[in-house]
Amino acid sequence: QLFNMGIKCGRKLTEDCIGDTDPRYDPDALPTLNDQADVWQKMDGLYAGSFYWYGADNLPQQTISFPILGEMKTFPNLAFHNYSTIDTRFYFHSYEIYESAIQGGSGFVRFADTPGHSTHEKDGSIVTLQTAFQEGGSTRGDDVPLSRAYPVGNTTSFGIAYENVNGTIWEYQNSRTCLDDACDNLSSTFEFFVGGQRVSLFTGSQTRVNAEEWAAGINQAYDDRNVVNPSAVPMTTECLVLPCTMEEEFCESGDPSCSDSPYQEPDGKVKPGVIAGFTIAGFVLMAALLYYVHTIMLKKQKKRIRSKFSARIAETIDVKKSMKSLSPDLLMKEFKKIDADSNGNVSKEELWTFLSTGKAGDISEKDFNVLWAAIDADHSGSVD
Repeated sequence: QLFNMGIKCGRKLTEDCIGDTDPRYDPDALPTLNDQADVWQKMDGLYAGSFYWYGADNLPQQTISFPILGEMKTFPNLAFHNYSTIDTRFYFHSYEIYESAIQGGSGFVRFADTPGHSTHEKDGSIVTLQTAFQEGGSTRGDDVPLSRAYPVGNTTSFGIAYENVNGTIWEYQNSRTCLDDACDNLSSTFEFFVGGQRVSLFTGSQTRVNAEEWAAGINQAYDDRNVVNPSAVPMTTECLVLPCTMEEEFCESGDPSCSDSPYQEPDGKVKPGVIAGFTIAGFVLMAALLYYVHTIMLKKQKKRIRSKFSARIAETIDVKKSMKSLSPDLLMKEFKKIDADSNGNVSKEELWTFLSTGKAGDISEKDFNVLWAAIDADHSGSVD
């Protein structure tokens, strides 16, 4: 771990960064939706079309009841949808306009808002915070799971959403598919499940329109279906159903534009080969340093023992007279005292036998070995 503290990955001596292959850890991988998945950019815009309703028995249904109104409305409806992606944010606004099942009755427009955002996974998926409906239903609430939508290739999205309907959690599975490369024609299907059982299915197709055509189509549908005093004029407010989503809600649910990513690149790791190289070099340097210190100490020890030995030998020789009075015969006599086998050479054992008598002073066997190594220069085992 000491090698890895505070260093960066992806350098000459360090391993590759996780972010090189995992965009979650790549700070340069953009969190914006249109940069992560082509399908969101393709679907961005305004659409108009119709939807049909099928029951649990897969038979087409002609009418639907909205409890808030207490009366039946007919199918197919007219649907005007607005898909918008802005940086990390996603917005879906829906106008669904129904004709009354009663002759001469008032029509009804159902507004819905679904905001969302990209994620720190950077995989193109969207977390949808809520869906709020005109008649009072909402996916808001702690008991409602977060919804998600995922890109499937470049032309399809698949999502799972949830709604709290009078205390019962409904699950929606929806898919949207572009029918051409420009996504000017869009096919959508919504399946509704309660307790794991499918209870209904909405399916329909829509065509891309411009802003003028979209607004004119909504106003014309109001007139054709006798919608009296609609409570919202097309897209004059940030959201159709109040209260709008607060900025804090985006941030708390993990919008990358205002929250910290849990995916942080860790400190770099030094390549194993580099660590091995540093380790071996360290051992070599340490060995060289120890050898140098040992050599210096050995030289000092040899010098010390030589001086001590010389001093002790000098003490055994009578030097009261002048050095000139030391005849060759006298020196030979001292040599013969050490050369026990009289072969003209002094072996290591002979010298040790002489010194261990104490005649030349006290010397340990360890110091003697060092002394012998110093005087036996040719390593012959004897000196003459």
